[in-house]
This record gives sequence, C-alpha cells and structure tokens, in this order.
Amino acid sequence: MAEKAGTLAKGAQGDGSGLSGIWKMGGNHGVKGDQFIGTTDLSNFEIRANNLPAITIVPRSDTIARTSAPNMLANGGSNQLIENHQTLKPADLIGSTISGGAQNYLGNEDMSVSYATIAGGRGNMALNSFATVSGGEYHQAGGQHATIGGGRSNGAFASKSTISGGSLNFTYGQHASIGGGQGNTASGEHATIGGGHVNETKGEYATIAGGRGNRVLANHATASGGEGNILTGKYSSIGGGYSNRNLNRTQYSSISGGRENEVGEHYAVVGGGRKNKSNGMYAFVGGGDGTILPRKPPPLGEESTTLPVAPVL
Repeated sequence: MAEKAGTLAKGAQGDGSGLSGIWKMGGNHGVKGDQFIGTTDLSNFEIRANNLPAITIVPRSDTIARTSAPNMLANGGSNQLIENHQTLKPADLIGSTISGGAQNYLGNEDMSVSYATIAGGRGNMALNSFATVSGGEYHQAGGQHATIGGGRSNGAFASKSTISGGSLNFTYGQHASIGGGQGNTASGEHATIGGGHVNETKGEYATIAGGRGNRVLANHATASGGEGNILTGKYSSIGGGYSNRNLNRTQYSSISGGRENEVGEHYAVVGGGRKNKSNGMYAFVGGGDGTILPRKPPPLGEESTTLPVAPVL
C-alpha cells in the first residue's frame, strides 16, 4: 500500500488533478450515479468535526415497508439513540432522527420505536414511534404521534396529543391539545386548552380558552377564560369571571361572567353579577347581587311580602 500511495503521489498536481477515483477537497465533476461516499455494509457512516462525531448515519431497514430506514444522529458526542434493551435487536429503532442540540435522547429501552424525531434543543426525549420534539428543553414526547413544538419541561404522554409551547404543560388524553401557557393539564380525549395558567380539562372534547385555575370536568363543556371557574355538567359553559360554578353536573347551563355565581339545574342561566344562584330548570338570572331562583317560600307562620294578585272580573 505504501508503494501504491507513493506512485499516486508522483502523479498528483497541487490541486490533486492528477489523481482519479478519489473525492477531492475542492470537489469533483462528472460524478456518476453509482459513485458515492459511504459504506457498503452495515457499518455506521460517521462525519466528524474537530475529531468529534458530528453526523452519524446508522443503517436500518423497515421490514414492513420493505425499504431502507436509517437512523440519523447529529452531535453523537452528546445526543443518544436508545435501543430496546429487552430484545437487543438493532432494528428496534428505525427511521429516527436527532438533527441537533445536546443531551437529547431518542428511543426506548422497553419498546421498539420508529420514525421519531428531535429537531434540536437540549435534554429532550422522544420515547415512542412517530413522536416529535421540535425544540426547547427538557420535554418528553411519550405518546405515539405526540408532538411538542417548544418551550420548557412539557410532556405529551398521550397518543396524537400536541403541546405547542409554554412550560410544565401535560397532555394525558388522546388527541388533546395545549397551545401554551404554564402548568396546564389536558386529560380528556380531544380536549383543548389554549393557554393560561394551571387550567385543567378532564372531560372529552372539553375546552378552556385561557385564564387561570379553571377546571372543566365534563364532556363538551367550555370555559372561555377568567379565574377559578368550575364546570361539572355536559354541554355547559362559563364565559369568564371569577369563581363561578356549574354544580350538580347540570347540563346545558350557562354563566356569562361575574363572580361567585352558581347554576344548579339543567338549562339554568346566570348573565353576570355577584353571588347569584340559578337553581331551577330553565331559571334565568340576568345579573345583580345575591339573587336566588327559584325563590324559597316564606317560613311557616310568616306572611309573605308578595302582594296578592287581583282577580280578573
């Protein structure tokens, strides 16, 4: 080999133009379709910078799709692709990518993972198939097809759930979505939290647009905003305000706003005001302070203050 190398060196010009069949530092021309840089076996292909792993391509195959599905790892000195330690089969991690960042981990020691992605950031984890973390830091995408856009310390643990950003937000319901904010939890399937702080949805198709400390515990119920509002009945709504309550799982009821208002029966409505209670079916309190419907009769032995209705002649 030393003699052959010497022979080649004698024919080389300053720019390497005297050599053929090699990849030149200044680039090649006339490259044919069957020429490539890489490996012809199952060895990894690695590109280094400063003698440290910059890009590593790990050959893998998708036996179901019958196609090549290599894993790609950028910054292999810090990021890691994790194989299934139960089976110890290299093919248990296929078609997955860490594009950049540092201290990111993709894969799962307890299950097979395919086509997961971490685009960048720091300390992120993609633990299930088709899971995606676009960036940010310290996220966990644990459900299949789960997605985290960015932010810090978010966890998308249910399949097909999405967290766009914010911090300390968590999805536990399939197809649940959190737009942003902090400390929000979407536990019901198809539930949505737009943002805000420490809001929680437990019902299916439940919605909280924003605000703080709101809880929607019933299916198809909606809190548009405000603080400390609670809904327990299906198809009910609270527009906003402070510490309003939908009690007794009352369905189709509504509180538009105000503070400390309550609805306690189906189809009941409070428009606003303070400490109003609409406890009868179809009862309506427009506003005011301390109005209670239906009104209780006077105690036995006391006269009513309501004037008698004159008879119709």
